[in-house]
Amino acid sequence: MNDLVSPFVYVFLLEQYEARAEGGLLSRRSVEDAFSEEQLFYAEADSYWCLTALLETIQDYFTFSQPGIQKRVAYLEDFVQRVVSFVFFSPFGVSGH
Repeated sequence: MNDLVSPFVYVFLLEQYEARAEGGLLSRRSVEDAFSEEQLFYAEADSYWCLTALLETIQDYFTFSQPGIQKRVAYLEDFVQRVVSFVFFSPFGVSGH
């Protein structure tokens, strides 16, 4: 989970940091020194909201029987079948290359 939420936290904190027009990189200071408790609270809340929205969209890929992956594979099979039939089959029969 940490790998998923870290980019969100970074983006929201960077937004606050750049709003103060100090320049530089976030990593040059400790987070506690660079941001107020209120800024950290809002960055955490916004990050949590984004993480839950992300997890809602990918949940089907990581649950029992993985219905999301099965749907994507079925979609890919259908797509490939349509592309292959369009490319390789002409009204006059199979067209080879």
